[in-house]
Amino acid sequence: MAGQTHLRLLPAGPGEDRPRCGWITLQDGRVLTGPRHGDPGSAAASIDTEQVIVYVPTLEVFLTRVKLPAGRRSQLQHALPYALEESLTEDVDELHCALGAQQEDGRYGAAVVRRRTLDSWLDSLAQAGIAPRAMYPDVMLLPLVANGWTISCLENRLHVRTGPDDGFVCEATMLPRLLEKALARQGAPRQVHTWGCDTTEQEILQGLLPEDCDLVPHPVAADATLLSLVAEAPHGPGSSLNLLQGEYAPRSRIRQQLRPWYPTAALAAGLLLVSLLGNVVEYVSLNRH
Repeated sequence: MAGQTHLRLLPAGPGEDRPRCGWITLQDGRVLTGPRHGDPGSAAASIDTEQVIVYVPTLEVFLTRVKLPAGRRSQLQHALPYALEESLTEDVDELHCALGAQQEDGRYGAAVVRRRTLDSWLDSLAQAGIAPRAMYPDVMLLPLVANGWTISCLENRLHVRTGPDDGFVCEATMLPRLLEKALARQGAPRQVHTWGCDTTEQEILQGLLPEDCDLVPHPVAADATLLSLVAEAPHGPGSSLNLLQGEYAPRSRIRQQLRPWYPTAALAAGLLLVSLLGNVVEYVSLNRH
């Protein structure tokens, strides 16, 4: 039985044309292979391309919460772009909005990404033959803990997850400001679990958090990356903020890709029908003679 692969698309570096990624395959909570690194093509050669969950750079995704009226989920998804419009600086028609779950404060988690960016990610995966089952911001690689937040200091930027559908990524200098905003919006957590934070970083965090908030450090390997944390949460990201919604849902995307072929298929069907009718006419004519 094939395992499930978690593939992370990495932010493009200066002068990089080809997308880079890392991937790891799990089965029943056990690591089968990885983490490995390369491009989507090399990933596709070593995985089941239909069992892939993809994570994309959170820096390219705007995560927020929004108040929506009561209604069915399809109605909420339709209303979401208009509810977010005032908080967006770009034309809503150029953006894709994904709806998350309703949070404790009654608002809904939401994610916004530029359509051209999302299309670029999906096209690079499609060229490698990878059809993702779901796609999440990479801050969702951090384990979700009850009544707590999680912070990774493993890479050049800090990844902070503050809930099932909440989180942010920032440089260390921006952490105090963004942490203050998160505390004001969501309230203080009981615990903050950290991965890869050294003693100095732990002390800085402790100074930014309320006194009654406990820091819980977790050991990691020297070569650990954000992707490595998937093994800490083998049942998935624990988030409903799948970017592949609406027209980007897998079935809808297949229909979009096939749509340009509809006229050709209709023409071929028409020619086949004419050919069949001609055969029938010829058969009847021969029988009469």
